[in-house]
Amino acid sequence: MNFVTVGIYVEIVGDDGPWQYAQGFWMTVCSAGLSTLCAVLMAINSFLLPAWGKKGKMELSGSQRVFIIQIMFFIFWMAVSSLLSY
Repeated sequence: MNFVTVGIYVEIVGDDGPWQYAQGFWMTVCSAGLSTLCAVLMAINSFLLPAWGKKGKMELSGSQRVFIIQIMFFIFWMAVSSLLSY
């Protein structure tokens, strides 16, 4: 979705000369890159660890659970801080 947004923007606006792009444009580009990286890593992970889906349990260790919770809080913190900074 983000790649479509960037592509449409570049197609509509094109090259306007030597001016700089706004922060929102670069945030969209970074978001597109990171979301693609995460999707690729999740796809690779699903092929490398197919037993998780068959067992019905993830059987994570305590440190792995803590890591997942930390990631979830980090994403939540980024979402709230982006709402407050606008």
